[in-house]
Amino acid sequence: MGTDIWCRAEQRVDGEWHVIDGLAPFDWRSYRVFAFLADIRNSWPIPPIAPRRGLPDDSPNVDEAELGDHSYSWLSLAELAAFNYDALLKERQATDPPGAGRMTTYREFLGARFFAELVRLTHAGADRIVFGFDS
Repeated sequence: MGTDIWCRAEQRVDGEWHVIDGLAPFDWRSYRVFAFLADIRNSWPIPPIAPRRGLPDDSPNVDEAELGDHSYSWLSLAELAAFNYDALLKERQATDPPGAGRMTTYREFLGARFFAELVRLTHAGADRIVFGFDS
């Protein structure tokens, strides 16, 4: 059985958060992306961009059921844009002995589809993503 992400994009307009209809960010199964976003299925192991935060209190019509059943969090687009994706990390399996693995960048580790999704979110005017997972 696999793990999937349930994610929505939100935009802040006149001080209020609104869901961007028709936009389901990161809606493909990528354990590399899940590891980076929320330390989910992180068998490499890599540090996530931020600790999980739970669901934001100010998210409109938030329903845990629509966002999976565990590991809820959110990230701002500013955080995602500011991250240094050219930083090096050791890509290895958690079961590898110490020192094993190869050096790579977060950019290479996450892949082109991740960055295409960031562009899509930016063009849609998203200010944050809110997400959870199911297994």
